[in-house]
Amino acid sequence: MNPTDEHTTATALNGGTEVSAEVLSTLAEIGEEVNASLDLDEVLARSAALIKRHIDYEIFGVLMIEGDGSYLRHRFSIGYARELADNLRIPLGQGITGTAAATGHSVRVSDTSKDARTSMPSTVCVPNWPCR
Repeated sequence: MNPTDEHTTATALNGGTEVSAEVLSTLAEIGEEVNASLDLDEVLARSAALIKRHIDYEIFGVLMIEGDGSYLRHRFSIGYARELADNLRIPLGQGITGTAAATGHSVRVSDTSKDARTSMPSTVCVPNWPCR
């Protein structure tokens, strides 16, 4: 990769992972959105649109721990049937999403035909809180 290229990479603080300048710019924009509004639905919708620049998702969801802390529930979604998004409960530790939530670590599955935890063509799950 050419360091003078517009997609210059910067080394991330954790793990030495290289992240493109374009991705870093999008993350900064998401941070600005978070700080610009107190309306969580607005922030989530705008963040989803910004993420779409880099991940051409068909289905997108933000889930939060609810109830007694043992399951996840959609707080925001795109592409899910409304009834499914409203009623789906994912136990912590179950499936890809529940595993990411329970462990506090991102889970990316490129070939889900080899992973029984999902029926989606590909999946990325990223927890958005500090590990326990």
